[in-house]
Amino acid sequence: MARQNDDPDFVNDGILDPGLTLDGTPDDDPLDQGITVPDRWSTAERFGATAGEQQSGETLDQRFWQEEPDPALDTAAPGDDAWASDTEQPPGRIQPDASADGQVLADELPGGALGAGPEEKALNYTDEDTDRAAVQDDPPGEPLEQAEESQALDMARDAEPRDPHVSD
Repeated sequence: MARQNDDPDFVNDGILDPGLTLDGTPDDDPLDQGITVPDRWSTAERFGATAGEQQSGETLDQRFWQEEPDPALDTAAPGDDAWASDTEQPPGRIQPDASADGQVLADELPGGALGAGPEEKALNYTDEDTDRAAVQDDPPGEPLEQAEESQALDMARDAEPRDPHVSD
């Protein structure tokens, strides 16, 4: 009589082998699909879920960061896009010319005539002089030796490989 092993080779984990089923493609493995992460934190993960946290209480900063803005009180009116540049007009929209008879011709409407589309609203128009003035790279009156040393440190820092998932 043959003896059976104490530990069976087959363990029924409730997941069928995709090669043995007739639905789906053979390479669809249910274990490779992963999980869907929820968009928000669970109630059990917030502060005060344990007795020690409840006894110690929350700080005002913790309570402040848990606040969520009320969308009904949003004061920004739709289409309240002020043009930032004082020197030039916002770009206009292009309207096809009706008298072009199949040719590629169009007229540019003045800025804001038809309102900007979502692509145009997503663009950030900046003036180079304003950008340069906003970046204070070196203090005024910095000696040349200190500026060269700062430049060498910046170059060395830029040359270091960084992991984009780790913040500095």
